[in-house]
Amino acid sequence: MSAPRGGGRARDHAEWRSRDDADSSDGGISAGGRTGAGGSEGSGARGASLEEAAEVAKSTSIPIAGDESVETRADAERAVELEACGLAGLKLSKVGGPEAAIEIAEVLPSYLSSALDGPVGIAAAAQVAQTLRQSAGADDPGLAQGLATQRLFSSTVASAECELRGGMLHLPSGPGLGVEIDEAALAAHRL
Repeated sequence: MSAPRGGGRARDHAEWRSRDDADSSDGGISAGGRTGAGGSEGSGARGASLEEAAEVAKSTSIPIAGDESVETRADAERAVELEACGLAGLKLSKVGGPEAAIEIAEVLPSYLSSALDGPVGIAAAAQVAQTLRQSAGADDPGLAQGLATQRLFSSTVASAECELRGGMLHLPSGPGLGVEIDEAALAAHRL
């Protein structure tokens, strides 16, 4: 399956990550790690084994999102089998790229997030998010994405990249990923 060309939008879930609006008396899960589906990707699932996540999932009504524990399609299948998590947070650099992310999402509803990627990585993940949304059609769970991390950097190496406007991440309109590298900015950041 190929990713769609630029110009689309992907929702970002930055606002859910910054809120702390739920009771955290459920053994460590707080709303600070909420996903767009009202679940948690917080301390209960990040870095936990799938078996540990399954135990947490049994003890709470908050849906669990597998983050670092779902890296392959086999992990996603195991997560479903164990009822460890109802969705997965995917980082392209962690799971092996766009095709691997799409394979995981075929098994387990997934949202994309950034591992503090630069403009190329964010655009690639945003296009995968758009592909997943389009492939799901009417069955799209409407998961928010976690890709608006470019604001965490003081500068960029791109002259054209994804833009955050009105709470939505907009893909650049150029060919391919649509990202244009600013050669002068790139030279200034070389080590």
